[in-house]
Amino acid sequence: MVPGPDSLVSIIVPVYGVQEYLDAALAGVVGQTHSNLEIILVDDGSPDECPRICDEWARRDARITVIHEENGGLSKARNTGLSAAHGDAVYFMDSDDLVEPTLVARCLEAMADHGADMAMFRFDTIDDSGAPMKSSYRHNEYDGTIELTPEQALRLQVKGDIDSYFWAFMVARRVYVDQDFSFPEGRYIEDMARICHVIGESSHVVRIPDVLYHYRLRAGSVAHTPSASLMADWMQAAHDRREYIVTRHPGLRRFVAVQTMNVLGNLNMETFRQSIVFGLKLDPQSQQQFRDRVTEFLDDLGYGQDDGVFAELDDDESDEDRATVAETRAKFTALVDSASDSLRDMKDAARDSVSGAKDSVKDGIREGVDKLREVFDLQSGEDGEKSEKGEGSSRRRTPSVRRSARRASASR
Repeated sequence: MVPGPDSLVSIIVPVYGVQEYLDAALAGVVGQTHSNLEIILVDDGSPDECPRICDEWARRDARITVIHEENGGLSKARNTGLSAAHGDAVYFMDSDDLVEPTLVARCLEAMADHGADMAMFRFDTIDDSGAPMKSSYRHNEYDGTIELTPEQALRLQVKGDIDSYFWAFMVARRVYVDQDFSFPEGRYIEDMARICHVIGESSHVVRIPDVLYHYRLRAGSVAHTPSASLMADWMQAAHDRREYIVTRHPGLRRFVAVQTMNVLGNLNMETFRQSIVFGLKLDPQSQQQFRDRVTEFLDDLGYGQDDGVFAELDDDESDEDRATVAETRAKFTALVDSASDSLRDMKDAARDSVSGAKDSVKDGIREGVDKLREVFDLQSGEDGEKSEKGEGSSRRRTPSVRRSARRASASR
């Protein structure tokens, strides 16, 4: 069922650590020209003034519901909001960004006019103060209104022509409910892991050229530098996307594999290797998981690991694609092997260092015990009359000597 112009729309806003920007963000939400709204603010255990600000807005506007919960991350907050939503359509917004007052109305209008249950739009970027910033996103490189089937939209998303931001579209709530949708908790890159699940379950997609969202780039934003852990999340997201495509849109299986391998082929492998070795220090099981993820896409391409033979190419694959996949496989294999060798060298060096330290401690303890014994021997020999007492004293003090040795060991 396509949401109509008068439909109830659920706007879900996860909130965390954005007290400087929250008022402006919420002013844009409550100021929508479409007034039939259910506004769900999910306070993700924010440690600043955000909980108070949310409650104040709820007192001012009866359409606002505030849910306070312990910090669990963006995905958990989104899942909480989604489970509380009752609207005919759902829209997710980030709590430090700004929206145009016509966002909801324009999306509903486009959905009704084109019989679509998913409406996408363009966006721009702003700085901390809200001033426009120059930006260039492939997502925005289109003019006029475009209608797409789910498979056409999936192709554009996998190629990077449609971004995976969940705030860049509105969709009928039934798309989420019918597939028991949820965001993956405890991971980054949650949007990429689930965007295809939403596009693929829509019946019809419309893209409108209106710039309706202002994405704030700020110093305090969650930014991820290249790292092994981030790459692991990216690979998991790619795996999730593949699993969905294979199950629901199998005709795109090889297309997704080629596009994924093209991305991997453009990685700076040396930087990634260093991140593995000095950052995450991947264990053998995690390294094997990396191999398995790449092998999945190679298998989808019909690429034999031993003979290097591709299955027959389809219209979307070129000789260049084929060469990129082959090169990527070789790079990735060398990457994991190199990282493994580096880690092995580091472990051996650490083992030698620990062994040397243990020997040093043992020598120190032995030296200390010998000196203590020497002192007691001298004391007992200084006075013949006290020799017997001295020997007895020495025997009685042996446990103390041992305790001293243990303390010496602990102090080292």
